[in-house]
Amino acid sequence: MPDTFPGSDFARVPPHNLDAERSALGGVLVKPVMFDELATTLGTDDFFLPAHREIFDAMMEISRRQQPSCERGPSAHSCMQLRRPQYH
Repeated sequence: MPDTFPGSDFARVPPHNLDAERSALGGVLVKPVMFDELATTLGTDDFFLPAHREIFDAMMEISRRQQPSCERGPSAHSCMQLRRPQYH
């Protein structure tokens, strides 16, 4: 939730750059081996959009699990597998 200025109706939005967020996440999907380097610099809280935070969290989880499909880092396919709902 954004901070507000005392006594005003204006919400204070933290600085952000959606293009940079998209580029960082998209770059990992194109070249998964870059995720380790990205993860040493950025964390979940560095992303402004909740969707970008979820994507980054999924990439972190895949990296932690070290799934066979993720030997070279998280890929678009493995990210989708992680977030796919399980139907029984």
